[in-house]
Amino acid sequence: MDEQTKNEALRAVYAQDQRDMTWPESRNAPGRTTKKNFKWRQFGWLAALVAVVAIVTAVVVFWPSKEGVYSRDKWQAVFLNNNQVFFGHVTGEDNGHLILKDIYYPQKPLTLQQPTEEQPNDFTLVKFGKEIYGTEDQMVINKDNILYVADIKEESKIVAAIKKYQEKK
Repeated sequence: MDEQTKNEALRAVYAQDQRDMTWPESRNAPGRTTKKNFKWRQFGWLAALVAVVAIVTAVVVFWPSKEGVYSRDKWQAVFLNNNQVFFGHVTGEDNGHLILKDIYYPQKPLTLQQPTEEQPNDFTLVKFGKEIYGTEDQMVINKDNILYVADIKEESKIVAAIKKYQEKK
């Protein structure tokens, strides 16, 4: 067999192999799923499912609650990083702020005399909004300025003083 005949025979075999690959019976036919492709599809669906579950879990765990963690029927003390404290009801939170209503704060009475050791270190409660500048009885506090927020017991002196003030009104 000469060289030209060999080349023609090889081309014919190669062409036959190419036609076989396009037939539906072929292993690599476009409409047919191989075991390898099937496993990758299963893995893809499994990976997508795991990703969706992880995202939903992260949103549920880390998304801030609209209701907040503060009890609306209790009085809270909000301690700020500038040594101020405000007493009131936390009514909401949003975007790094805390909303406080029914606000009272302690104020040391002004005296013209030097305090002695026998004199008590008394404070009076002042209703926020009753000052000369007349603000609304609501405060929006940046959470960066808050040290902590604590619920106040019903039997505390602060709650008793607030109730006494409200009775005078």
